[in-house]
Amino acid sequence: MSGFLARVAGVEAAANASALRAYLAKAKTPAPSVVLDITDAKAEAVLDHVTQLYNAASHVAIYSQVNVLLRAHEAGNLQPIRAQHLTEELGYDLHDHVAMGGTFDRLHVGHKVLLTYSVLHARHRLRIGVTGEELLKRKRHAELLQPFEERRRNVETFVRALRTDLAYDVVELNEPTGGTTTIEDLTAMVVSPETLPTVDAINAERTARDLDPVAPIVINYIGPDGEERVSSTALREAEAAGAAQSAE
Repeated sequence: MSGFLARVAGVEAAANASALRAYLAKAKTPAPSVVLDITDAKAEAVLDHVTQLYNAASHVAIYSQVNVLLRAHEAGNLQPIRAQHLTEELGYDLHDHVAMGGTFDRLHVGHKVLLTYSVLHARHRLRIGVTGEELLKRKRHAELLQPFEERRRNVETFVRALRTDLAYDVVELNEPTGGTTTIEDLTAMVVSPETLPTVDAINAERTARDLDPVAPIVINYIGPDGEERVSSTALREAEAAGAAQSAE
């Protein structure tokens, strides 16, 4: 298999991250294949490896195009993961219907970690809200935002490469809750520290509608040093600064 192949079981995440950094430094393509074998690995270890691999990629290029594809051994070959690989015995906490959302401009490592976590917590259905253009007019450098359909397509392509057994609803967000206050069978939401407070408001509205509350699944920000946040805003600012410098 061409590209970078790593396994979780029996390997420290830091070791795989270091190896990936060395590999990317020599890679001839900006988006080499990175395959992570999660066969029989504990959920906590898988999440740690995913986070550290994307962190390593951002060290090499802040706007890294690397995708970490999760695979598991089945019938003697590495295959895309399915719900059957994500068992309670391995520590996975699957929810039947999971929701999450974001702008997903210039799909970067932080987005990919968020989406990967979502895929690893869903049993049957994953709803992904992509912010519509009407809600983004006040974003910094809004004129540089990728069009909605491009952002939606990038998200759907990415998650379908991770798992093919999930039902995906990749929809446009025209209001902040994305319909999560009214979806009866919704059981969980994947959020960042920045968006965690919205879950309380959503659950209050769900309770008022006699619907069960959703469980928050929180992930941390990703940056090139593990602390500095990677953001689409920063990427747009860098693009704007580069354009201004070129115009001088």
